[in-house]
This record gives sequence, structure tokens and C-alpha cells, in this order.
Amino acid sequence: MSVSKRGNVYRARVYLPDGKQRSKTCQLKSQAKQWEADQMAALATGSFVDPKAGRATFTNYYQDWANRQVWESTTVKAMNLAAGSVPFANLPLGRIRRSNIEQWVKAMVVADLAAGTIKTRFNNVRSVFRAAVRDRLIPHDPSEGVAIPRQRRREAAIRLPTHEQVGALMQAADPSFKTFIALAAFAGLRLGEAAAPGRRHRLPPQEAGRGATGPASQPGQRRAEAS
Repeated sequence: MSVSKRGNVYRARVYLPDGKQRSKTCQLKSQAKQWEADQMAALATGSFVDPKAGRATFTNYYQDWANRQVWESTTVKAMNLAAGSVPFANLPLGRIRRSNIEQWVKAMVVADLAAGTIKTRFNNVRSVFRAAVRDRLIPHDPSEGVAIPRQRRREAAIRLPTHEQVGALMQAADPSFKTFIALAAFAGLRLGEAAAPGRRHRLPPQEAGRGATGPASQPGQRRAEAS
């Protein structure tokens, strides 16, 4: 380990456990010393990654890694689809940045892919980067912290019936059930609340038989008429 001056630049060197040497040339002596200190700390903690190790492209590493995995045929198909969709396929692993991942995710959003599809592809590609970290080809996972679209909650994706559909349902329902349908559709009640009223709360026959009389409740809408 040493820092030496060569002309107008400074060269820092470190020796790896296998006896090989790694060096870096810097404009300032302080920069060279800092690089040397960083490499020594990484060697001491076992987190050192040889800068030359990340020269393999994403695609080349993926193919080599995938051939070593024990996957079902459906997993192979999903992984190949995800790995083949990235725009950084031919970039060396060591040169792939978080910004590259973000651009890829953004492109999938613009292409109007479903949030679930984006999440699946992202997680599959992320598993490749994590494998590269474990193989000490890159020091960290560049996909760490990248935001992906949220999947809609199941209840938020419910389709509300139209006024006409509710009216047709009430017309076809047993008279004793019309009140329940009207409360559920138009009063904004939860299931338990709609089922709670007794016989004294039933709609007059002329109202119960009329069908849709107002706008259907929207998700999250609170009851406007409490009495």
C-alpha cells in the first residue's frame, strides 16, 4: 500500500489477498490517500469488490447465473422475460446506476403495463443484482430504493353498479329484500349497517318498487342522512 507521485498525478496502490495489485491515479494526493484508505477498509471488513469484476454485462452475467439456478419452467420464462426487457442489458454491471433502473421503470409505466407486471419484472431483475452482490462482482444493488407503482387495493378496484343495474335488481328482488338493496346501494352503508334495520325501517311500497332514485354511493362516501 502506497501513494507515489508520477509527474503531475498521484498513484495509489493496494495489494489483494491473492497477491494481485490494484491501483488508481488521482489528480490530488488527498484523493489518492482517500482511495487507498477506502480499499484498505473494505479489505479489512471483507466487503472489498474488485473494480474489474464488474466488467461483465448484465446479460452475460444473467445467462451465467441463470444456468446455475434450479427453477421451474414458469420461473425460467418469467425471469427471461424480465431480463430481456431491460434497456441496460449490454452495460457492464459496474456501470449500471440507480438512474438506469428508474428509467426502465418509468418506461414500463409509460407503456401502461399493470402495476403487478412492473413489480414482478422489477423483483426478478433485482434478484440478478443481488446475486451479483453475493458473487462480489458489484459492491451494492443499484435497484435499492427505486420506487415502483403501487398496486391498487382490491376494494379500490370494485366496479360499482349503474343506476339502471340497481333498479333492475330491485325490480326483480323479493319485496322483503328491496329495502336492503336500496340501503346498500344508495345510503352508503356498510354490510352490517345495511342488514341491521328492522321492519319499521322498510321503504314504503311505492319507493321500494320504484328502483333507482338517486346516485349510487361512491367508495369512501360517508352517510349524508343519519335520520
